This record gives sequence, C-alpha cells and structure tokens, in this order.
Amino acid sequence: MRFARFLAPLDVLLAAAPLPPCGGGGPGTGPTPPTPTHTVTVTVYYDENGDGTMQSTEVARVPGVEIEVGGRTGTTEKLTGRAVIAGVAEGTQQVSVRTSTLPPYYRAASAAG
Repeated sequence: MRFARFLAPLDVLLAAAPLPPCGGGGPGTGPTPPTPTHTVTVTVYYDENGDGTMQSTEVARVPGVEIEVGGRTGTTEKLTGRAVIAGVAEGTQQVSVRTSTLPPYYRAASAAG
C-alpha cells in the first residue's frame, strides 16, 4: 500500500510530460550516444611577469588549489602545481578556481582570452 501511494504523484508527473511515441521518435533515430569524456591536466603557477603565459623561467607552482573544469574537480599537487581531472565532457568547458583554496598572498588571474 505504501508503494502505491509513493508512485501516484510520479505517475501524474510523467503523464504530464511530453513523451515520444513508443518507437523512440521515428525511423532511423535511437537513443542519444553518450558524450565522450577526456582527462584534462591543469597547472597552477605564479605568473611572475603577468603576461598570462607560462614561461620556462616561471618555476613557482601553487599546490592545494581546487580547480573545476566542466563540473569535475581536481586539486593541484604539492610540487608540480598540476591537477589531473578525469571525465570532462568533450567540448568547450568553463574552468574555475576555488579562490578560497588559494594561499592568502595569491589571487586568481582573469581567464585568458
């Protein structure tokens, strides 16, 4: 009896939603294939000259910083400042820094354009 009460509101909600016919939407169509994902590597470093490009002479890396790419997160490593983020959906993704994880004397630069 409890099970039937739980399903009743759900049944009403599904009935109100537009659903494709039982064939899946027409000839030649099928389920949408999953979006491919990739592993993204990000390096957080101190940009000494402020040009927005990592130079070979800019060796200071920033550890313990949380980075988000397309809804997936990673934390930079202690010595390399590198974060490896797996499962990022293919396509253009937003990259952000959780500023609360930056050391107090650093600030995040605006996105490079």
